[in-house]
Amino acid sequence: MRLRRGRLQPSVIVAVRDSKDPDGPALTFAPQAWSAFTAAAQIRSLTDQSWLS
Repeated sequence: MRLRRGRLQPSVIVAVRDSKDPDGPALTFAPQAWSAFTAAAQIRSLTDQSWLS
């Protein structure tokens, strides 16, 4: 995964793409949505590790 914040307006967009395909398409998120997603992922990884098995 490759994460890049917008170059011209860094607080407007978060673009995520496959690091193995740097010229491929990117999913874009509002910064607040990305923050909410990463916070939820962090909480889940700390409390529910059943997905590891």
